[in-house]
Amino acid sequence: PTDLVFLIEEFSWDRQSNFQQVVNFLKSTVSSLNVHPDGVRIGLVFYSEEPRLEFSLDAFQNPASILEYLDRLTYRRRSGRTKTGAALDFLRNEVFIEERGSRSKHGVQQMAVVITEGFSQDQLSKSASLLRRAGVTIYAVGTHLASESKDLENIASYPPWKHVISLESFLQLSVVGNKIKNQLCPETLDRSVSISGMDQAPQEVNVLFSLLSPACKNRQADIIFLMDGSESISPEDFEKMKGFVKRMVNQADISTDEIQIGLLQFSSTPQEEFRLDQYSSKVDIHRAITNVQQMNDGTRTGKALNFTRPFFDSSRGGRPNVQQYLIVITDGVAQDDVVMPAKALRDRNIVIFAIGVGEAKNAQLLQITDDPQKVYYEENFESLQNLEKKILLKVCIPQ
Repeated sequence: PTDLVFLIEEFSWDRQSNFQQVVNFLKSTVSSLNVHPDGVRIGLVFYSEEPRLEFSLDAFQNPASILEYLDRLTYRRRSGRTKTGAALDFLRNEVFIEERGSRSKHGVQQMAVVITEGFSQDQLSKSASLLRRAGVTIYAVGTHLASESKDLENIASYPPWKHVISLESFLQLSVVGNKIKNQLCPETLDRSVSISGMDQAPQEVNVLFSLLSPACKNRQADIIFLMDGSESISPEDFEKMKGFVKRMVNQADISTDEIQIGLLQFSSTPQEEFRLDQYSSKVDIHRAITNVQQMNDGTRTGKALNFTRPFFDSSRGGRPNVQQYLIVITDGVAQDDVVMPAKALRDRNIVIFAIGVGEAKNAQLLQITDDPQKVYYEENFESLQNLEKKILLKVCIPQ
């Protein structure tokens, strides 16, 4: 299920042919999706100086009703300046809300497709960031004028190669439709494989395989989670991060002979939460994670990586002949150097996975892992659940 809202800039009089192209695009997209109260819900907003809600997420129960509405839609001439920032605020405050059909509180994917032909005449970066932080994945679509102004990149979710779509003309909107369908209806077996650089997607693994595979049985591994507890993370998101670690623990066979788990937290300074050999049952580990209190300060990731290294030693519960893993979860940019501390860990054959959330930067995550296949990025903390089985499978079946 997905809550999908289209935010479309109104067109000037000399470009009203674009309006019909957009309507045709909306109709073909709606026809191809499973529109249903329990499936895909669709909302539509037009904007120029002021945003205008055409219909909310809970307005229609089936595709036929939406198509009928779109058939009656007529061109309305734009008025005033283009205020994309105000329109993005409108989506966050008035559209992606429970009262208008949003199911975000039930964990349903939230998605916005912004279609613009020009550049915004108000500040949009902060508005876009707040919408993304609210858990909405944003696709930004526009012609070269919008693209040249950098508006599309400032609006869209990260990474831009996936979420920015620059068009020669609105006749190419079918490209957008295909992107949406691929996002909402992924094939069971993910096709992306080879990685050649950080501007490529991280390699996906077939999640179904991990559910069926006995590979994690009798698998030995030492896994330390290094959690970002900096002040940029809200208390709610910190709890979601703890939930992610708990669910990872649930899927592992915990014992002194199989998988051991340790947990460290960092902010301006790092701190030990528990060592690898401290707990040998899931119940005890869960209790310890529940009791972790957020540190709420800066983001000194390099210092934390240096702090982590001795926790893999046998004196602190590490097992010398067992594969060791570090899973770093952060939402921001490190305020210190990560290259040398991360290399020192990798030189000890410690495999590092780096998970970036929100404003985290892909380039810095890659500096930590030195391997694009071990870099993961999610738009918000709710989406961390997408990674659980992917990472666990890589632990269970070393690449």
